[in-house]
Amino acid sequence: MLPSETRTGDELLVLARSADGQRVMYLDFDSEPVTRWMASSADAAVGANDPVVATDTMVFVAAERFIYALDRATGTPEYTLGLPDQVATYCRDCVQIFDGDDPMLVVLTADGTLTALRAETGASRWATRLPSDSSRQLLSIGGDPTVITGTDGTDGAVQTYDIDTGQPTFAQVPQCDGPGGRVNAVDYLVPAPDGGYLWVGNAGSDGCVQRWAPGAASATWTTVLDAGSSAVRTDASESSIVGDRLVVPGRGGFWSVSVPDGAVSLVERSETDAIVPVGVMPNGIVIAEESDRGSGGWSLVGVPNDPTTTGWQFALTGEQLLPDRLAVPNQRGWLTGVSGSTVVVVDVDDEAGTITFTMVDTATGLAGEPTLLTTDDGSGDLEAMFGFSDGRITIGIDRRVLVADVTTGEVVIAAP
Repeated sequence: MLPSETRTGDELLVLARSADGQRVMYLDFDSEPVTRWMASSADAAVGANDPVVATDTMVFVAAERFIYALDRATGTPEYTLGLPDQVATYCRDCVQIFDGDDPMLVVLTADGTLTALRAETGASRWATRLPSDSSRQLLSIGGDPTVITGTDGTDGAVQTYDIDTGQPTFAQVPQCDGPGGRVNAVDYLVPAPDGGYLWVGNAGSDGCVQRWAPGAASATWTTVLDAGSSAVRTDASESSIVGDRLVVPGRGGFWSVSVPDGAVSLVERSETDAIVPVGVMPNGIVIAEESDRGSGGWSLVGVPNDPTTTGWQFALTGEQLLPDRLAVPNQRGWLTGVSGSTVVVVDVDDEAGTITFTMVDTATGLAGEPTLLTTDDGSGDLEAMFGFSDGRITIGIDRRVLVADVTTGEVVIAAP
């Protein structure tokens, strides 16, 4: 899903495989026909999970060891550039556009090379080799590319590079008190609303969270994560900002940390083995939890900020039980989404060829009457779930892209 050039809606770049090759399709939901253009494998040899980014005039696909640049309006290939290595599948946001008067395309490849190109022409601006090849994330901090340096399992630093020159500008060293508490290359950073980041670390049995501002010599605040009686362990790669809280899930519960000031509360879920943050509700947060890992016993749970207030629980059934289709954008799919004071739950029944939308009130956990969508040919081979926004769900099913109204189940757009 890409924001439109006018930032008034969503557009979609689909990387699809077919019997006669591969396709790149650009869908504009505000135009007629919906399919703006299609490029064949002769124009771009791409895979279904390759990173995609865009400027107002161009789209870019990183496939294997190449960058393919196409005109956003027509799909015409503009250029193809070789990379020193492929973009690792575990690397988050490792192909990015850095906006400005002259937008830059910045790529972090698996060999630890950070490369900056002029997005419009592909001309090289600079390339630098990181001290290691273990970095798993590329961030924009203060408008400059930032990575974690160091080798897997050893102490490292958060290093920022000047976007114009590629020269190192400043390094920050997040760390918790205790042995093994310093940032290392296998960590993940959570981008903060002010352009900085939050780091979740471990030291002994406990951990900590630090908030860092761009260029700061020390952390804005540090909060200790006490494991408590349930011995909750941090899993920083699953941490998410939900509203004004950082949710750090773990085995047996989760921490809810205030982004502005670091105030923390530990929410213990004694029978819970897996937790995924879903979204914010007016008086707290919504999580998905599995009572026993691998059991399929998933539920949506409304957890109030006030621990003296009773929350709610909504059991998920059918295809909703699959954790790889559950909950969080950019982590596990789009099977649930929060819109205002409502959680939208999408249940896909492949055999029956049906898609059910259920609206759950975040204040009470009560569900409204489900709405049903039946596919035209009676089959429901779910191929992809692209996004949820503005009361609409976009999915790939039966070799089509459908955009449906989650309130009525009506298909408002169907593109082959």
